[in-house]
Amino acid sequence: MKASDKAKKLVEKFLRIEDDTTFYWEPYYDKPYNDDEVLPHAKKCALFCVENEYFGKRELLINLKSCGIGISEKAYLYRIQELIDEEAEVKQEIVNITL
Repeated sequence: MKASDKAKKLVEKFLRIEDDTTFYWEPYYDKPYNDDEVLPHAKKCALFCVENEYFGKRELLINLKSCGIGISEKAYLYRIQELIDEEAEVKQEIVNITL
């Protein structure tokens, strides 16, 4: 999945779109908010999710390596850097989202 698609999907999980102009923050479906109030909260939640997801992925890789699973040092370091780069790209896409 491309970083832009992943970012959009995550932000939309924290927004419920009724039509093209009205946005509702999920915990308060019956209380309308404008997108200037809701979008920053949705982005903040999405950024938190991305941080947790990639932290978990890196932690899993570190645990596999420490358990002696046969991963070469070069492949291990490459994958760690790849996860760091993916996380930064998704975070940048989230920050740049406008609705």
